[in-house]
Amino acid sequence: QGANKAAGNPAGEGASSAVMEMVRRLSGRGYFLDSADASLDLMLRRANPDYRAPFDTLDYHVSVWDENPGQYKSSGRARATVKVAVSQDVVRRYVTKELRKLGGDLPQAVLAPQVPSEEAVLLEVAEGNGPVDALAKALVKALVPLFSSLEFVELSDYKVRILDNEASSAAVTRVMIEFRDTQLQRRWTTMSSDPNIISASLHALVDGLEYHLVHRGHRDTDAPAARHAFDDDHE
Repeated sequence: QGANKAAGNPAGEGASSAVMEMVRRLSGRGYFLDSADASLDLMLRRANPDYRAPFDTLDYHVSVWDENPGQYKSSGRARATVKVAVSQDVVRRYVTKELRKLGGDLPQAVLAPQVPSEEAVLLEVAEGNGPVDALAKALVKALVPLFSSLEFVELSDYKVRILDNEASSAAVTRVMIEFRDTQLQRRWTTMSSDPNIISASLHALVDGLEYHLVHRGHRDTDAPAARHAFDDDHE
């Protein structure tokens, strides 16, 4: 119910029916999206052709190594590189906010840009205790300058389940991640499945951050319409 209310039927009746049919098919394969409210919410939103995600993940790379090999004394580390794209409108609002902090008049190029709006590409690298930790840190590192509320988002739980035990190491894995907003004390869960556990983890991470930004209303970038949707959801 929470996901449906948050979504407010954003996909429209026809698209919503298609999404729910997809959910039923996925549930038959063990996906159980009813346990991942945030992923279901985003499926509905993405079915709406007018929906624009706050960011898009273009590509990523993860490398892992062991600084002290040995079964009982290893200290594995990981490094992740992520490339994300955000709209120039988001960047412009950020630049405007920063310039206003300095005082004085804003350049005309900022107020009325002559170049058609295109995406800005951000590239960041981060290290972590494992590939999921490194990916989460790299994504937040890339996005937090534009969306400062991500500073309050943390991963509170991470679960992995094998969906096809007979497939052994080639089995599809289901990843579920629970997130927490430490400022608003809100929790939400995302889910993704893929034979590649790193890909499944990345998709669940992206869903979690995107869901947060949608429901925080892009407050960092002064998006009135999205902010209004967030306020309506919490009345």
